[in-house]
Amino acid sequence: MTNAFTLGGMPVDLGELAYMDYDHNKIHEGEMFMAHYYAGTLGAGGTLMLHLDAGTISPHLLFEVAVGGDSRVTVTEGGTLTGGTPVSVFNMNRNEAGSCLSTVKHSGTLTGGTAIMDVFVAGGSGPQSSGGGMRANHEINALPSKTTSITIINITTAYPASVGVVWYEENE
Repeated sequence: MTNAFTLGGMPVDLGELAYMDYDHNKIHEGEMFMAHYYAGTLGAGGTLMLHLDAGTISPHLLFEVAVGGDSRVTVTEGGTLTGGTPVSVFNMNRNEAGSCLSTVKHSGTLTGGTAIMDVFVAGGSGPQSSGGGMRANHEINALPSKTTSITIINITTAYPASVGVVWYEENE
């Protein structure tokens, strides 16, 4: 007979030391979500936007950006989105059917809001450039019942681009 319990769905025998960081545990519990959008070719001077419209619980966000050339990336909170195309949201634990309160769209028109991040992402140049990317190292505890948007602005020639967001919802 074994003396076991579970930690984030993983069996752990008593007497063992088990460690799982909080975000990873959220995946195992079926409470971590993701949405991504690949734009194909982003024209020179073009923009790619992804918007997360939060429900009544604060989403804890990590954004991911991949670009084939130099770009400017901004994060805006509290703007008003007009239009936009829904993006599928997936539970990161593919064995769980849990859902979230937030919805995600790409494109549309964003007016107003407060820019809380504005950075340059180097994509490289020349025949051996590798493109650029960024992933937030620290989550943003976004405002509940508000829209948080990430915008990629192409500042070079046309290139492929994608943007994504990973989050869980919690009022802490």
